[in-house]
Amino acid sequence: MKKGFTLSEILITLGVIGIIAVLTIPGVMKNYKNHLYVTQLKKTYAQIANAVYSVMTEEHCSNFIESKVVRENKCSDPDAGICSEGAGYFLNNYFKVIKKNCKTGVNKCIADKYTSIDGQEAGNFFGDYCVQTSNGATICAEYNDWNKTQNLVIDINGPAEPNIVGRDVFVAVIDTKGDIKDWGNASSCNVENEYQHIAKYAVGCLQRIKNNGWKITY
Repeated sequence: MKKGFTLSEILITLGVIGIIAVLTIPGVMKNYKNHLYVTQLKKTYAQIANAVYSVMTEEHCSNFIESKVVRENKCSDPDAGICSEGAGYFLNNYFKVIKKNCKTGVNKCIADKYTSIDGQEAGNFFGDYCVQTSNGATICAEYNDWNKTQNLVIDINGPAEPNIVGRDVFVAVIDTKGDIKDWGNASSCNVENEYQHIAKYAVGCLQRIKNNGWKITY
């Protein structure tokens, strides 16, 4: 006597498999994408750290504030404390760059729109000087003469989607000693703000990912 599955049993089994797939595949894909974002973030973070180290080593500086990036900075808007010349020098000379000065124009390397994780309008990139590196990341920078830090806005995959703060968009500072830090407390990642400023949404996201062992858990 030959034994086998009936057509109805096969259809029921396929239906169960389909339901499980529908429930699990989105989560798997999300985790996979988050892993890609974090991998790219770590590469970009390492590039920035290497650039800072190179500056300080070549110029024999014990602190980043003593380097040419800071020392020879000229402020285009002294009242606002914004200085772009040092930022351009730093990005162009210590990164492998495929696009220079690309904040606007045909050479643009930033997206037209950025959002928070919950879909809120997150404002625009800031920074007086932007480049796109050979690994596809966009880094915009400006020197803050008030607190003596180099401010950075980072889109780890350039203008490509998703353009969401905390996923592929982050903010950081290079402090006077040359340490790369988040702008603020890790608990504040993606907090809605009345100014719709990209830094206000992104502050804390980098630190939270680092605290979680380089994993996106939000």
